[in-house]
Amino acid sequence: MSRAFENDPRLKHMDPGRLSALQSLAKELEAAPGDQKMAAFLSAGQKAAREHVSFSAEEQELLIQILMEGMSGEERKKAEAVRKLAGRIQKNRPGA
Repeated sequence: MSRAFENDPRLKHMDPGRLSALQSLAKELEAAPGDQKMAAFLSAGQKAAREHVSFSAEEQELLIQILMEGMSGEERKKAEAVRKLAGRIQKNRPGA
């Protein structure tokens, strides 16, 4: 997995705690076999939630880009489906 995202200009203004969580996620995804990246991503999201770490929409987009690096076409389709579902859930949350 490429670590090119680390040079993304959007990271310059990211909260250090969220940046650390993002880097940790990238390492987990890098180590996960291709067919387990989605599970690793979801697990990392749950861990971040337990630690009260949240990401802005822009940061979430960057996370998705990281997740999708190196995925097969079928895995990308699954990731896109999860992405769309998450977007719908976010829209329907109170206060959204």
